[in-house]
Amino acid sequence: MKRYMSMLGRKAAAEEGQKDSVRSHGVAGQEREHGYDHEHENDSDRSEREHGDGYGDGRDHDSDPNLGHEHRRGHGGANGAPAPNGPTRGQSKGYVLVAIVYLLGLCMGALDMSIVNPARTVIQNSLGVDDSLGVWIMTIYTLAYAASIPVMGKLADRHGRKYIYLLCIFLFGAGSALCGVAQAVGSFELLIGARVVQALGGGGIMPVATAEFGTAFPEEKRGMALGLVGMVYGLASIFGPSVGSLILDVFGAEQWQFIFYVNIPVCLAVLLIGVKKLPNSTADEVKPIDGLGILLLTLMTLGLMCGLKNIDFFDFVASIAGADVWPFLVAFAVLLPLFVVREKKAADPVINLSYFRDVNIVITLVCAVISGIIM
Repeated sequence: MKRYMSMLGRKAAAEEGQKDSVRSHGVAGQEREHGYDHEHENDSDRSEREHGDGYGDGRDHDSDPNLGHEHRRGHGGANGAPAPNGPTRGQSKGYVLVAIVYLLGLCMGALDMSIVNPARTVIQNSLGVDDSLGVWIMTIYTLAYAASIPVMGKLADRHGRKYIYLLCIFLFGAGSALCGVAQAVGSFELLIGARVVQALGGGGIMPVATAEFGTAFPEEKRGMALGLVGMVYGLASIFGPSVGSLILDVFGAEQWQFIFYVNIPVCLAVLLIGVKKLPNSTADEVKPIDGLGILLLTLMTLGLMCGLKNIDFFDFVASIAGADVWPFLVAFAVLLPLFVVREKKAADPVINLSYFRDVNIVITLVCAVISGIIM
């Protein structure tokens, strides 16, 4: 009985072997009929035949109905063309619009740091103040501008860049309108207060715009975007006095309020477009605001500016001993080490002191100081 069962097993195995041979020859014949020869296939064809068509799952993507047509021809389009890697035309237009909205605000904020220079004498004479008070038209703007930068930047990380940027634009426009009203009512105090409001908005524009350009744009366009920020800011700072003189020539020296009113239509346009088109971005991790560091930095800047402003460089020794110079410089010298200690302990310092260990950053800052003094 065992011998009979063994014979049946050998017979079944032989029949199965014959079937496999016939099946193999049939497949080979079909492949030769369609012009395919395993002996002459290259390595990539063999790999695709053994492991699938390159998608890693071994399926026939040309016949799989669950895959989109674009995946059946090498990830290409409907006609087998390669899929584009870069941004589409619609995405590029979106980047351009976002860039324009941010650069317009940046340009206005930088212009108003120097646009008042040619009109300062006219403004102070019109409002009945002397040079010692008239200089505060620009000084107070610079001080509030510097104090606003870290605060608005932190608020943008916490609440979203879009809303803080639009808030800054609104403050800048409202401050500009109030500066113009100061001319109508003849109030120097209102002008100084309006310049503070204007600077709080203008100071927030710079960090928010720079952060958005550095993160929202594609990596391959990021360098160009940040370069545009530097170019627009630099050109606006340089041409500010020229623009101010042009406005005075067009409207008349006594109509200096138009130096400020010219900002209002631009602010309205930025607000209208920004509400609809700007994306809202927030930081992944938001650390607490360094309020004490901001306060120390503001007091330091105020002391240094007041001290330097009152120095008479034609009689340097006598002027530096005056009561309107040395107390402010001493206050700056006392606050400086306190500020350094505070920044080393702060979770998110206003100024990262480690930057001053980088030679390239130090050289850049020195050049910025020199160019500021010259301008």
